[in-house]
Amino acid sequence: MFITTQPATQHALAAAVLANPTWLVELFAETTGGPNVLRGRGSAIASALAGNDVPDPTFDVDSIRKDLLTMLAEGKVHGVDLPLVTQTLAVYDEASAAGWGARDGTTLTSYWPARNPN
Repeated sequence: MFITTQPATQHALAAAVLANPTWLVELFAETTGGPNVLRGRGSAIASALAGNDVPDPTFDVDSIRKDLLTMLAEGKVHGVDLPLVTQTLAVYDEASAAGWGARDGTTLTSYWPARNPN
């Protein structure tokens, strides 16, 4: 869901921040975000899904939360509502409160299925 809605979120913020949102979209297209993350982190994601710990976090859950809060603050400054970011932050907040804050962000793929309170 995040990968398919990411461009809309980026565009909403880009339209408020830059006069040329096409440039920003092209910038994001050249980054390693989105589906390209699987090239560099695919093995860590697979390991997390298998229930293994990911040693030496490169980008932990709390760092992701910080970035999501920054996105929301920037959106607020420009009057842009970012509902996907808000919902994503709620998931990361829940994981952090459950003790996952210092774990690598890729481990969230194993947190969510295991968290079922039923």
